Amino acid sequence: MNKVVTIVKKGVRSAIARLTRGAALLALIGSAVMFMALTPGTAQADTAQADTVQADTADAVDASGPFSITEFALTDAVHTAFIAMAGKSAQSSQQKYGVPAAVTIGQAILESNWGTSALAVKTNNHFGMKCANNVFGPIATGCASSPTWECANDKGCYGTIAMFRVYSSVADSFADHGDKLFLADRYRNAFKFSNDPDQFIREIHKAGYATDPGYSDKVIKLMKQYNLYKFDSVANKVSTDSPK
Repeated sequence: MNKVVTIVKKGVRSAIARLTRGAALLALIGSAVMFMALTPGTAQADTAQADTVQADTADAVDASGPFSITEFALTDAVHTAFIAMAGKSAQSSQQKYGVPAAVTIGQAILESNWGTSALAVKTNNHFGMKCANNVFGPIATGCASSPTWECANDKGCYGTIAMFRVYSSVADSFADHGDKLFLADRYRNAFKFSNDPDQFIREIHKAGYATDPGYSDKVIKLMKQYNLYKFDSVANKVSTDSPK
């Protein structure tokens, strides 16, 4: 483990290249998490339960992502490992719910800071989804308190403690994300653009997914930078090739 941590800290690319993909890279992520400092994040997510959320208003509370890791250069290998892991769950969600895999992966990166936020590590919650009145839905297993940041026009941004959903696996967190978008009436228009990831994220953003005015632009930037669109083509091909 010390060897892996040393590799992460020093960014020795040649050594990282010798690590096998899959388990070794995922172990690299776990080791990196143990040695990074936690500071408030900036991702702003729609965190109330789908059937209780009202439309976004000027004085709505904006929940920024639970504590995330900043000022640390995550290596390309760690990014690759996270994208590979997230890709599988995102493709499953796309096939079941119709949410573009690229959008799901991009949001997961932004919301959980590559899976390294305290919430993601402790609860497998990669989208900052909250419990509403201690109701956590059919996929999560419970609720847990976690530090977060919230913003309101009359208060500015401030630290607080909120109740977030707990999942037995990362895959369940991704499934709950897809389920919520699919069932919430206010996101219905986005599904007209299931084959257009950029417009899809703009539609759910416009419908109130996040109050950060730059939220959809940030997700689109990630989708383009890491070519997350390739996961959509794979997911669509699998869906097309599946027996009717």
